[in-house]
Amino acid sequence: MRKLLVASLLAIAAVVATEACAMQRSEASMNFDKENVRPFLTELERRLHLGIEIDALAQFLLDTPIDEEHAVTIPIRYRGKPMALLVRAYMDDVDAPDLYFETDSKTLRNAIDAEMARFAKARGL
Repeated sequence: MRKLLVASLLAIAAVVATEACAMQRSEASMNFDKENVRPFLTELERRLHLGIEIDALAQFLLDTPIDEEHAVTIPIRYRGKPMALLVRAYMDDVDAPDLYFETDSKTLRNAIDAEMARFAKARGL
């Protein structure tokens, strides 16, 4: 009986640990020149179809004062599933914000990372 109880508790602990790992946020980030923020968001939307309102998000991010951070959580759809995307900008330089995209989906994070790499390569960055 005791062995059964221990085995059951270990199984429950494994499920809880698995769910906790699945709920961890994943982040994709990159430093952008100001003039590349809107084009990147446009490309991201065109390729991933997230439902991002590009103009509003770009303006929000670009309005971040130097040495400050702006963050917004936006509702999106990725591969037909509704989810939230936390988008942050840290303006460490007047013309070069760091953009961070945080999500619970590692698949979406990987897709955003791939888009960042593609965008940078296409522009020789």
